[in-house]
Amino acid sequence: MLSDRPGRLDHGQFRELAPPHWTSVLQRVTVRMLFDPLFARRIYGPEGETLWSELELPRSYLEQIRRHDFRVWNADRLRRMRAMKGLLAEFKASSALWLAATRSQEALLSFFSSETFHRAVQSRGYLALAYGSWLELKIQSTAHVAAGALPTLRLESALALARRELREVRSGRPARHTKHLEPGEVRLRPGYRAVSVPSGTLSCLQAVEAWLFEQSLLPVMALCRDARGLEGMPLPGSTLEGFLVEPTPSLDVQLSGIPVAYARLGEVFHEARTRSEFPSIAAALNLPEVEEMVDSLLGARVMEAG
Repeated sequence: MLSDRPGRLDHGQFRELAPPHWTSVLQRVTVRMLFDPLFARRIYGPEGETLWSELELPRSYLEQIRRHDFRVWNADRLRRMRAMKGLLAEFKASSALWLAATRSQEALLSFFSSETFHRAVQSRGYLALAYGSWLELKIQSTAHVAAGALPTLRLESALALARRELREVRSGRPARHTKHLEPGEVRLRPGYRAVSVPSGTLSCLQAVEAWLFEQSLLPVMALCRDARGLEGMPLPGSTLEGFLVEPTPSLDVQLSGIPVAYARLGEVFHEARTRSEFPSIAAALNLPEVEEMVDSLLGARVMEAG
């Protein structure tokens, strides 16, 4: 279900094109049981009857599952670790900054017991995107997290989302939750994401990735009292910097620096907007040149129009 190759972390969708067959529903329930022993225990307990009826599955399959020794669901104790390795491939910097504050392996692995995880599996959503959403809430609710954690997560999330939009397009599925563009509507093309973050965010991300690479060379060095930690990482500045995530010829995505004005404008056009909304967008962003900027992005094929 998961691998450690960025961009190939899961086989989800932004939305399912048809209601799943009950066999697919059953398969997803068993995946949840394999990754979350607490959920498996609920299935075996009195609550299992209610959970099963909510899933609208044949009761005979609940009885069949319960015939298995409960311990089988947790036989592979490294399953969650391997899956997390795949998720961290795209969220390594923001995860590291959060873990530097929590120092808790269980806090990280609790993702697999979260409602976010269960909802993603049962609806065939992208697990990487679910993890990014879960991590954002965790960072916001944890004290003493490095100031660069949330902006770094925004960059990593934009890259992860753009990869999956490209995958949707190449598979022939609609790439966005929104409807097809109507005449007069404009938005960023699938695989393009605009991000405005505090200055120094990219430097912070790169510094954390460099630190993680150094740790991977000699992991046992983390046990040394004089091992270098994440202290001293670049801090976000008071001004903004803009980035554009865009596809590459190698079928991946890359991050390019762009003027902050274009980044702020692009963030608005992640969803379809009509030209009648341009005046209000210009006022909200204090960008009177919205129409000219949109036309230039359309000409560069960063945006698409209905």
